[in-house]
Amino acid sequence: MIISGKELFKYAHGCVDISEEKGAVRLLRFEKEQLDYYRDNKIYLERALSSASVFLELFTDAESVSLTVTIDNLCSFDTVDIVVDGVLIHSVPYSGNGELKIEKELSEGKKNLRIILPLYASVLFTDLELGNASFAEAVEAKGKRVLFLGDSITQGNGASTSCCSYVWTLTHLYGFNTLNQGIGGYCYDPKIPLPKSFSPELIFVAYGTNGYKSSRFTEKVKGFYEVMKQRYPDIPIIAISPIYRVDPGNEKLCEVHGIIKEAARDIKSFRLIDGLKAVPHLDTFFADTAHPARHGHLFFASRIASELGGVL
Repeated sequence: MIISGKELFKYAHGCVDISEEKGAVRLLRFEKEQLDYYRDNKIYLERALSSASVFLELFTDAESVSLTVTIDNLCSFDTVDIVVDGVLIHSVPYSGNGELKIEKELSEGKKNLRIILPLYASVLFTDLELGNASFAEAVEAKGKRVLFLGDSITQGNGASTSCCSYVWTLTHLYGFNTLNQGIGGYCYDPKIPLPKSFSPELIFVAYGTNGYKSSRFTEKVKGFYEVMKQRYPDIPIIAISPIYRVDPGNEKLCEVHGIIKEAARDIKSFRLIDGLKAVPHLDTFFADTAHPARHGHLFFASRIASELGGVL
């Protein structure tokens, strides 16, 4: 059985649109109007086109799965992952732009199959082949609609394996219907274009590491939360202040926590998680000076989960 073209969108989660390019399709986590906003900044646009927290999900009796994708807009290295009945069984890394072949034999019988796309690169599909399959049943997204806004950590930088980012971990743990609109390098933006076709029931915000040294930082944080209050007056918002950094500057990040708290004080359903307590202050938990490594992301997710009482 072969699934191709726009038919792939029927099985897609974590995206709001699909584009066709030279006989292939790209699953998009940002709407066209949002992407247009980022076109003046090549780096932001490339990262917005990435497939962070986007995946295909279906029930099938296929004995194997095979797909060939073209990796482009590469920003960092991670993987394409295959998960069967909730268990990661195959993880294919990529080392640059170009064609990537993913093939895996599967167990017999009906199973839930997920193909998790790269966090920090964009993917063009031609088709998905399911060996000896008699059916491929799309899985309806039934969980709480959750919007994640943030920077490189929310996009997944450092996780190295797509299904180990903190966003994916929370998505898997709670069955969220997630839209991850994290963009590496992004910061608080009062003019941020928010999605129109996705109506969240819960929002996570994790900015602050970028731009915190700017003289306009406080102004931008206040402007951002004013926009959020007007757009989502009754939606719970959970903000996470910047996490610990291996490089100097954590004293300033303590101030950021207070700036966020003050900026969002008039939002009814607002909760602020202290990011400096969210990840261990040990170099071994980091992929570099700013981004948690795989186990750092998993620890981060567990810390956030511990703060969700009364929200879910």
